[in-house]
Amino acid sequence: MDPSEPKTGKADAATCHVESENSGSRASSENTFCIGSDHFSELDPLMDLSALTDEKNGIIEKTVIGVLYRLPVAMMIIENNGKIRYVNRKFINVLGYSLDDIPTTEEWFKVAFPQIGLSCETITQWHDLLNRMFSPARDKEDIELQIQCKNMDLRHFHLSFTDLGHMGVIALQDISVSKDLENQVKYREKQQAAVASIGAQAICADDIDDLMQFTVEKVASTLGVEFCSVLEKLPQGEFLLRWGTGWEDWCIGAVIIPDESYTHTGYTAREKEPVIINDLFTETRFKGHSLLHAHDVTSGITMMIGNAERLFGILAVYSTNTRNFTEDDTLFLQEITNILIETVEMHMTMRQLQLFRELINRSNDLVLIIDGVTGHVKYANEKVFSYLGPQGYSRLQEEPHLSTLIQSVDHGQILERLNVSNAFTSEDVFTSHDNIIYDLEINFTRVDDNERKYILAIARDITRKKTAELELKSYAQQLHDSNKMKDIFTDIISHDLLNPASNIKGFTELLLENETDEQKLWMLSCIASNNEKLINIMETTSIFSRLDSMSSLEFNDIDLLPLCKSSIEMFQHQISQKGLDVVLEIEGPYIAKAHPVIQNAFCNLISNAIKYSSNGERIIVGIEGTNDMWKIIVTDFGEGIADPKKPVIFDRFSRATSGNTVGKGLGLSIVKRIIELHTGNVGVDDNPCGKGSVFWFTVHKGMDQSVFQ
Repeated sequence: MDPSEPKTGKADAATCHVESENSGSRASSENTFCIGSDHFSELDPLMDLSALTDEKNGIIEKTVIGVLYRLPVAMMIIENNGKIRYVNRKFINVLGYSLDDIPTTEEWFKVAFPQIGLSCETITQWHDLLNRMFSPARDKEDIELQIQCKNMDLRHFHLSFTDLGHMGVIALQDISVSKDLENQVKYREKQQAAVASIGAQAICADDIDDLMQFTVEKVASTLGVEFCSVLEKLPQGEFLLRWGTGWEDWCIGAVIIPDESYTHTGYTAREKEPVIINDLFTETRFKGHSLLHAHDVTSGITMMIGNAERLFGILAVYSTNTRNFTEDDTLFLQEITNILIETVEMHMTMRQLQLFRELINRSNDLVLIIDGVTGHVKYANEKVFSYLGPQGYSRLQEEPHLSTLIQSVDHGQILERLNVSNAFTSEDVFTSHDNIIYDLEINFTRVDDNERKYILAIARDITRKKTAELELKSYAQQLHDSNKMKDIFTDIISHDLLNPASNIKGFTELLLENETDEQKLWMLSCIASNNEKLINIMETTSIFSRLDSMSSLEFNDIDLLPLCKSSIEMFQHQISQKGLDVVLEIEGPYIAKAHPVIQNAFCNLISNAIKYSSNGERIIVGIEGTNDMWKIIVTDFGEGIADPKKPVIFDRFSRATSGNTVGKGLGLSIVKRIIELHTGNVGVDDNPCGKGSVFWFTVHKGMDQSVFQ
């Protein structure tokens, strides 16, 4: 016996008509089970029944049948001669066909893939699937097909197959639900694209007729219906089929629909909401106009364009097939009617342009409409004549050219520029009838009205603006010169003055070492002290000038502890002279995103605390951490700062006290500027432990502390 031919007998019958008491419950199992070749790897030798003894055939076939029966996926086994060997219970439950209905692939194709209404692509896909199942060069690509079930429902299935040598196994997964959702999304996207297209057409439409005709054609193609029309509400109360598609040509612009409740259109106008016809032949609310019956209309939907107070017309959609219009369809048509009514009202407003003449006449701008061919002024508002004076009207009548107003304007040049661009702006001057010179900003726009071309010129008096611009330019130049002088002065301080002061310091220190006379030593000490203050002022001014011109800094991870310690060491001489006790309440590390210039902030706060602390007092330096910031705190026990002074203490040249301390108050301004560049905050509070002040600033934390260690 040829192994490819199936064995007949009781085994075949059992295979074809296997039943179970639990078949009903198994029919409800999930349809999303995917089956592949791995499920049948152990069945391949079992299915070659010709190689076994008759005694074992029955046992093995029952085993195979039991395995296939329990699979929660619809499947069928086809021999390479086209005979359908087996369909499981899931297949029968889902598709409705038993093996008696489809003994061969030809019979299966006749019922499951009727050619009426289905494309040749489906036929080709099915035959390709069968050919690939038994072809030596087959590939394992799965396909999707629409299959007609026994109850005539068309459902989508995902088909995959497994080759067993002389047989092939086809697994069918029902994907109808996901396919329907996918189609709904695509359908809604198509509707939204149509809305966007109609909206774009409405924006640029010069003629309302073109927009309406475009709309009815777009709506019909989007919804897949034969007829779509816009029925305009006439003054007499009837509706005219003004624009449409699908109807005979003689209907467009000729058919009148009475505004009566027995017509679909009239009923919609009374209901003031969308009215859907599922089946015109069973409709009981109205009988419909003869136009619908003459065109075999079955289903339809109508919707108002506008509202009861301002009803422009009715948008109507009809189909000869039974159609259940969905909520998405209604929303789509509502969006279309919204676009149409807004566009109609805009065009109606434009037709009533005369109503706005008074507003234009009262405008503070000079408005002119110029003939694009002759250059003659066709219209000028009252503002123009106020500039021209009492004889302005007669002047324009005698010389109706724009050059009558502005002599430097050439009509030919305006046209050349408008041919390149539809609008441009230029500035010019105009001398009024009383010899006052005005600066004007003139906007020229080309306006095409059918075959006529016009130029709209709107001139605005910018005399005050030009005057202000000149004053601003003059002020900007002065400011530029002032900044330049400041930079020069800063350079002089940094180089030309600092070098002699440094020489004085060197010679003074040398004289102090060699001098023994008490009076001379006292004078040299005064020179050294004042020279040190002079150098300090010059260095501070130079630092502040550089910081003031910066807009940003480059940050790196820096440990604040060494900066703090080195800053204190820099003032060790002053600390010793005043007998101060500087307490460093920090352990570190304190990694911050900072620039090395931040050490100047430490130095200035410590210097400030030393300066305003009495002899023998204490200064406490600490660092606290918040979520993402470090707070550096310098506490002194000096005379403190009055509350009115606190808001301005960090301003340049501001000083909190009026004692004998000399200087220009730039130190805290430098601190503020440095911390601003680090996007931190700076401030001062009263010392909670008694007299004195607490100065602080914040800076962003850097990398993880443990990593840095």
